Amino acid sequence: DSQDGFQRLGKVALEIEPRLGDSDASLISMNIDVDTILPSPSDHSACRVKMAMKGIRAAAKRTMSKSAEIAGCLHGQAPYTPTVPGDPLNGVSVHYLAHEFVHLAEELGFSRDSSIHEIEPLLVRRNSSRELDPRDGRRGSAFIDTLSGADKVGRANVMLSYTWSYTLGEVVDSLTEYCSSRSLNPRKTYVWICFLCINQHRVQEAVDAGETVPFEQFAEEFSHRVRSIGHILALIGSWREPKYVTRAWCIYELYVAIAEGCRLEIIMPSVQSQDFLKALHGDEKDCEEMWHSIQSANVEKAEASIASDKENILRLVEQGPGVATLNQTVRRKLQLWFCDVAESAARRLQQERNFCSWTAQEMGKVSFKIGKLLVDFFELSRLEKIAEDWIAVLRNKGCTSSCLYGWFVCQRSYARLWLGGQVCKEDLEEAYSLAIKHKERHLEMKVLFIWGVHLASKGQVKEGIRKLEQAALITDIICEWKEVSLVSWLGLLHSMHRKCGIETQKMDEVKRVLTKSGALRSPCNASMLMHLAYLHAVRGEMDAANETCSVAWQILTDTGSLHTTLGAGCAAVKGWILAKSGNVDEGLRLCTNAYDELCKSGQLKTTYGVYSIGALAYVKDLRGDIEGVRSLQQQAHFFMHALGVVPILQLGPEDFYEELTGCECDSDAGDDKLEFIEAPVKQLPVDYHLSCRCSNAQEDDQCGPLVTV
Repeated sequence: DSQDGFQRLGKVALEIEPRLGDSDASLISMNIDVDTILPSPSDHSACRVKMAMKGIRAAAKRTMSKSAEIAGCLHGQAPYTPTVPGDPLNGVSVHYLAHEFVHLAEELGFSRDSSIHEIEPLLVRRNSSRELDPRDGRRGSAFIDTLSGADKVGRANVMLSYTWSYTLGEVVDSLTEYCSSRSLNPRKTYVWICFLCINQHRVQEAVDAGETVPFEQFAEEFSHRVRSIGHILALIGSWREPKYVTRAWCIYELYVAIAEGCRLEIIMPSVQSQDFLKALHGDEKDCEEMWHSIQSANVEKAEASIASDKENILRLVEQGPGVATLNQTVRRKLQLWFCDVAESAARRLQQERNFCSWTAQEMGKVSFKIGKLLVDFFELSRLEKIAEDWIAVLRNKGCTSSCLYGWFVCQRSYARLWLGGQVCKEDLEEAYSLAIKHKERHLEMKVLFIWGVHLASKGQVKEGIRKLEQAALITDIICEWKEVSLVSWLGLLHSMHRKCGIETQKMDEVKRVLTKSGALRSPCNASMLMHLAYLHAVRGEMDAANETCSVAWQILTDTGSLHTTLGAGCAAVKGWILAKSGNVDEGLRLCTNAYDELCKSGQLKTTYGVYSIGALAYVKDLRGDIEGVRSLQQQAHFFMHALGVVPILQLGPEDFYEELTGCECDSDAGDDKLEFIEAPVKQLPVDYHLSCRCSNAQEDDQCGPLVTV
C-alpha cells in the first residue's frame, strides 16, 4: 500500500491494460512478479505471500481504472464521464459494438456482411421498442438508451461519419483497428453513431406522417454535436471504390468537421489498409483509379436517401463556402490522407533496422510511389524529406548503384528545383549514369528534363533546350504522353530564344491531355497550363491565353492550391495576362495579392517570387509608376543573383531583365551562355555590383558591371 508500490503498479497497469481480456479473470491470471513489489518474499510465510498477492490484485484493479484514463488522455481521449440518461452526446463503446452487438445481430440471422440499412429496423428499433425515451417519456427510445454500464455507454469522445450502406463488419473492424493502432481501450472509446444514438422510432413516425424537421434546425444540431464532441472519424470503406465520396451527407459532414476546426481522422478496415499497401507495391493503375474516384467527389453529383436533404445541403453550401470550395477541401483532405497512410506505413518499416538491402529497396519502392503522389499536390517539402531519408537508407545498405537510388536522387532534385534550392550538378550526373546503366528510359528522360529546366533557369538557355530536346526524343520512343510538360517547356524556351516556338497542333494536344484527364488535374499540371498561357500571350493570342489560364486557375481552385507558393506564382501570371489584355485594375489586384502572400509566407526569394515581382512591375509600368518599377527591378535582381537564376517567364516590362541577362541570351550566334559570379549574399554591402560575363569573352570588362543595387 506504499505510494512507491502504487506507482510501480501504475506502470505495470499501463503496460498490460491494452492487452486485457473480456473479464476480470484476466486480472487474476496476470503473471505479476512478486519481486516487483516484495523485495524479499522469502521472509514471508506462504500465507502472508498469498494475502499480499490478493492485495496486489485488488490494487491493480483500482489502479487499472485510473491508468486506462491516463492512457486515453495521452491519445487525446477524454476521461470517462458518468452518463446521464437521454444525453444527446452519449456514445456506445467500441468493445460493446465488436462483441455484444455483433452477437445480437447474429442471433437474429444477420452477419457481419449485413448492411446497417438491413439491421436497423429488425434489431435497433425492435430491441428499443419497449424502452421509455428519457427525453419525452414515450415508449420507443434510441438504442443507446437501452444500454448501461461503463463498458457499454459513456460520453462520446469520437463521432463516426459513415453511410448506412456499409456493412456491420466494415464499421466494427474499422473502429477496432482505430483503437488498436492508437493503443486505446475499446471499453473506454465511446462512439456517437447515428443509427444507435438517434431515436429511430421518432424518425420513422415523422416519415410516416409526412413530417420533416426544418433543415436549418437539423444542420444547427449537427454542427453543435460536431463542435461538442470535437473529434470526427470519417469511415472511407473500400479504398478502391470509396462509397463515402458518393454520399451528400458524408461530404457535408467532412466539410463541417474541417470548417469547425475539429480533429479529423479518416479510418478504414484493417483488410483495406493492407490491400492499399499491397497495391502500392504492385500495379499503379489501382492507385490511379482510387485517385480519380476521390478527385471526382462532388457534392452536386452525390446522392442522398431523401432528395430534399441534398437540395438543402446544396443551399446551405451555396450560402456558406460555395460548392467549389467544399469539393476541393474534401478532395484534398482525402487525397493527402492516403499519402499520410502510405508514408506512415513506409516510415514504420524504415525504422526497422534488421532488414536486408533487398527489403530496403522493396520498401523504398512504396515511398517512391508516395513521392509521385506528392508531386501531384506540389507538396515538395515533404517530397524532398522522403527522398533525403531514403537516399540515406539506401546508402547505409550499400544500394547506391540501384535504379531506385537514382529515382530518389531525381525526386530530390525535382523538389529543390521548384523550391528554389540548389540543384546539385553531381546529383544529376549520378542519376543519369544510373539510368544509362540500368537502361531505364523513364529515369533518363526525367533527369534530362530537370537538367534542362535547371540550366535554363541559370541563364544557359541553349544548353537547357538541348537537354529538353534529348528528353523529348526519349518521350517519343516510350510514348510517355504524361510528360507533356516537356512540350510546353521546349516551346517556352524557344520563345525566349526568339525561335518559331511550338507548333499550334502540339500546343492544342498538350492542353487536351492536361484538361481532359482527371488523373492529371493536379497543381503541377496547372503550372504547365500557366506556362502554356504565357506562350499564347507572348505570341499575341490573348483569347487563347485567357482561356488556358482560366482552366489552370480552376484546377488550382479544385485542388486547394491557390494559397500556396505555386498558387501565388500562377496568380501573378494570371494578373500579367489580364493586364496585357487590357484589364489593368484586375491584373494589379491579382499581382499585388500574389506579391503580398509570398512576402507574408517568406517565399519571395523563390522562382515564383521572382515571377510575382516581374508581373507586379509590368502592371505598375502600365500605370506609369516609374519609382515602383525601379524598386521592384532592384529587388528582382537581388533575388535572381541570390538564387542564381534568370526567370523563365519574363513577366517584367521591357528592359526589366536586360541589365542582368544581357543581349547574349537571345542571340543566335555562338554558344554563349551566362555565368554568374557567385558571391555570398550575406557578405554583400548595401551598395554592390552584380556582375555577369560571357564565357567566350576575351576580356573580363567586355560586358562590364551590369547593375548596381
